[in-house]
Amino acid sequence: MTRPRGGSWGGAWCVTAATVPEAVDVTALRKREAMTQAAFAKCFGLTEGFVRDCEQGRKKPTRAALAYLRVIEAEPDAVKRALKSAGPTRKRRTAEP
Repeated sequence: MTRPRGGSWGGAWCVTAATVPEAVDVTALRKREAMTQAAFAKCFGLTEGFVRDCEQGRKKPTRAALAYLRVIEAEPDAVKRALKSAGPTRKRRTAEP
C-alpha cells in the first residue's frame, strides 16, 4: 500500500469511526471472566495496580485503555489468543557495571 497524495490516509481504510466507550466496568468484566485482579492483569497484559485503581475509581483509563477494555469485554478469547501467539516479551538488556 502506498500513501495517497497529500500525505494523509484520510480515513480511507476505516469504513466507520471508532466508538470508544466513556467507561468500562472493570470489576464486572473481571468477575465475568472469574479472575482475581492479579490473574486478570497478567492475562491481558495490564498491571495489577491499573486494574485495582480502575475498580476503586482512583484512575480513569485513557481513551486507548478504554478501547482495549472494550475489546476484552467483547472478545476476551480472541484477545487471549492474540496475546498468547505473540510469544514472550523481550527483556531489556542492562549495562554491566
